Amino acid sequence: MTAAVIVFPGSNCDRDAAVAIEHAMGKAPIMVWHQETDMPDVDLIVLPGGFSYGDYLRAGALAARSPVMSEVVARAKTGVAVLGICNGFQMLCESGLLPGALLRNRSLLFASRDVLLRVENTAS
Repeated sequence: MTAAVIVFPGSNCDRDAAVAIEHAMGKAPIMVWHQETDMPDVDLIVLPGGFSYGDYLRAGALAARSPVMSEVVARAKTGVAVLGICNGFQMLCESGLLPGALLRNRSLLFASRDVLLRVENTAS
């Protein structure tokens, strides 16, 4: 099995993905720069996250328009497995490979809805 990891500007998890793939498959993946328009024959394409395009709002929208994404979409349509991690998931949505849309947070307020627990230090 052969894999490719797509490298986007500012991303930092592409190397982590490469290490994990090599550990799991016993073979280093091919690192493909986002400006490429062609890709070698592979069985798996990984779109890593980790601050691609500075992790700005809708970073996936920017990355989905990179030249290599036309080839990623074409390969996915022929049955090649594609894994999107973090911003990579956004890229899958923005490129139309996954249904759905990523919407701006209207209030620009990010609040945890988890139950907060109070922790006290009683050792005095």
